[in-house]
Amino acid sequence: WTGHSAYPYDWISIVNPQGSVNVFPSNDSSRISVTVRKEGTVDPISEVSIEFFEYADGLLFCTRYPQNSDEEPYQCDPNNPVLSNTHGHDVMVTYEVYMPSNMMSYVETASGPINIQGADQIALGYSLSGSVTIET
Repeated sequence: WTGHSAYPYDWISIVNPQGSVNVFPSNDSSRISVTVRKEGTVDPISEVSIEFFEYADGLLFCTRYPQNSDEEPYQCDPNNPVLSNTHGHDVMVTYEVYMPSNMMSYVETASGPINIQGADQIALGYSLSGSVTIET
């Protein structure tokens, strides 16, 4: 995904249960670029999808893994971002994000490192079992 940052885009949020997220400052102060790479050896890569939403003050990207039939539908909600259950799916998703340094970022993973560099504004990272590095 590629776009331009202009009001009202203040935030970019990434919710990725299994894999790494790397956020870097963009060379263009108004350009946002998000690249996703999916890798796996056992489970079909096509079963894992990326959902994207534009909302009042930001952008939200969520990685979604297949659901069991008895589960409530997974919701990628900008007001309450929640990690999708991977159900042991082996596909790892890596995000490379380039964004203006004046945007705020929120990144959440269950299993994977978070690396946010060059942030001039609020940068939040949360991982259950991965390292979190934020350099401002």
